[in-house]
Amino acid sequence: MLKTLLVSVKQAIENIRTNFFHTFLSILGIVIGVGALVTILSLIDGMEQYAYDQISSTTSLEAVMVSAKTGDRVNGIFVRRDSVATLHYDHFRHVQQQISPTTASFAWLDLNRVLSVSEDTTEVGAYIRATPVPMTIQPKKVVAGRSLSTGDVRDSTKVIVINQTLADKLRPDQEDSSLPGLRLRLDDFELEVIGVVENEGPKDPPRAAIPITLLDQSYFEQQQLQLLFRAQNVEQVPALRDSVRTALQTVFPGKTDDLNFIINETRVDQVAQGFVLFRLIMGMIVGISVLVGGIGVMNVLLISVTERTKEIGLRKAMGAKRKDISLQFLAESITVSSLGSFLGLILGILMSLVAAPIVKMILGIPFTASFTVGTMLVVALVAVLIGIIFGTYPALRAARLDPVDAIRRE
Repeated sequence: MLKTLLVSVKQAIENIRTNFFHTFLSILGIVIGVGALVTILSLIDGMEQYAYDQISSTTSLEAVMVSAKTGDRVNGIFVRRDSVATLHYDHFRHVQQQISPTTASFAWLDLNRVLSVSEDTTEVGAYIRATPVPMTIQPKKVVAGRSLSTGDVRDSTKVIVINQTLADKLRPDQEDSSLPGLRLRLDDFELEVIGVVENEGPKDPPRAAIPITLLDQSYFEQQQLQLLFRAQNVEQVPALRDSVRTALQTVFPGKTDDLNFIINETRVDQVAQGFVLFRLIMGMIVGISVLVGGIGVMNVLLISVTERTKEIGLRKAMGAKRKDISLQFLAESITVSSLGSFLGLILGILMSLVAAPIVKMILGIPFTASFTVGTMLVVALVAVLIGIIFGTYPALRAARLDPVDAIRRE
């Protein structure tokens, strides 16, 4: 069996050398299809890894996030609720008092507002985060002035911290170091800039942070307060989620179903499901090119059967069995498709290395292509499947040739 297989592979390589140009044109579809598949999978894997890194950097797998439900899914359709539970900063303080004092906790409210300079008419739209902690859950580097302090939150100090993008839009001709002390207007508040922090990325939009205690109840009714509680380790996350839910039941008796209790394991699963679906869709699209390549392989083998009719007849006359002939042509088919898949793999890697910097430049994120074992296994599986599926008919046709008719026809 093994000897027959090795002979078949050797024969396939010899046929490729004899009809190299014809064979190459026939497997070009496989090369392009597999190359596109590798490129897409590596870019998707890289994007998926970036998404996981973002989840880990903004919170952690030990985190429990709480927010109000704004709608429900009915038959797969998102329907907004007429009434939505309103989380207040006082609710956050209540939960803090009920859970373990060693549990890290955060609360923030995101607003989209226009900021204006008090002394002139300059206006800039910005994402504003009202928070009891520094700029974000993961504080950024302060490049001028200082960040928010617990004293600012405790005393409801009318101060604001801005990022470099917002600083450039407010005062494009001034250095960041000169901006602390600038007075800005936000709705009815006049705020003093106390610090400038670095951007989160090269295309970071205008952002700012203010003490959450500045806001009255009307703001919490307009926007949804986000709460986050961080356990000591992953094993404590379910217990922490239950503790937070119990604490909020005293505030929302019988209505905790109106709140979302999200753990990052859920977020990771949701991201993974989304990327799996994306892979399937793109794989089916690229599969059309691979299908064309498989038809090319079948064409090469059918021509080979016709050209080697006498050889097949002589082998059968000398005692070769049908399965020997079938195995030979199946081995040739798998060899040809494997060659195409290997060339496609090389092409895909090169295309990924070229495409990744372009994607990074367009999106402005630290993105790199990722080559996983799964991608390599997919390429190997594609090679074998193409060889078997599109080599079966030519192999059966060769095996069914009558030796006398084959020799006479030649």
